[in-house]
Amino acid sequence: MSIEINLNFIRCFEVLAETLSFSVASEKLRLAQSNVSRQIKILEEALGVRLFHRTRQGVSLTPEGQRFRQEVLPLTQELREKLEGFSNRQKEEVGEIKLGCFSEVGKNFFMPLCLEFQKDHPHVTVEMLYENEAAILRMITKSEIEFGIVSNPPIIEGLAAFPVLKQKIALFGPASAKNPSKEDIESAPFAAFEKTDVLLSELWSKQISKRKKPRLVSVVNSHASILDAVATIGAFAVLPVMSARAHLASGKVRQIPGYEFEAPLYFIHPQTEWMSRKNATFKQFVLRRCKEVKEA
Repeated sequence: MSIEINLNFIRCFEVLAETLSFSVASEKLRLAQSNVSRQIKILEEALGVRLFHRTRQGVSLTPEGQRFRQEVLPLTQELREKLEGFSNRQKEEVGEIKLGCFSEVGKNFFMPLCLEFQKDHPHVTVEMLYENEAAILRMITKSEIEFGIVSNPPIIEGLAAFPVLKQKIALFGPASAKNPSKEDIESAPFAAFEKTDVLLSELWSKQISKRKKPRLVSVVNSHASILDAVATIGAFAVLPVMSARAHLASGKVRQIPGYEFEAPLYFIHPQTEWMSRKNATFKQFVLRRCKEVKEA
């Protein structure tokens, strides 16, 4: 038999068992005496036993009431302590934060940002997951991560999105490509993140050609490997400038002037009326630091 009992009723039993007085119990519980009597009656009916003797002389525990007090009250006290501890933990800046992010912008910006956050909040563990946008959205809707970084504001009910950064996207070519014409670029081999590379498609359709498609010769889901292809086989690629810093410094890759645009990044999380303190603090930190970067 399944028994559903309100914890408030057990608290009512606990106080009445201590005071053995409905009037005193009602004062301690700040309830009308009739409500105390009603809660005890509901509890007794749910358990199928009488817990108290009620006489003109007063109130006393029945043998079943004594047993209930000895066997059940310690468990409810332990439960209250655990619930209180759980509640306090949510109010403290402790625990784990999971963030889903694109690998390159994560490595170059958001992971250093998380490490900066952890210096001031050493009791918070940050788990960074490098994934594509579809995986990030899937994980956040399944509550597998608390926060995500995506390139498009999600049209998903229950998700909040904040624009945090604008990435500069540019065309890159080998060091030998000093000043290529549009015709040279149209016929050049390209390396891309995926066959339907969004960044390449955006720049290509608006700034290079509407009549031809790029000739893909290398597809790899790593910006560093794409840039290796640019340097090694003379391919071209469209990537965030942030991802190309090391390769540009090596002199084997060059940014092609005149071909660039800005792409926003959004910080997303489940929309909720209540957020744990660690999550709220992390959100405020990320939004503040991104704002400082944009204004710098």
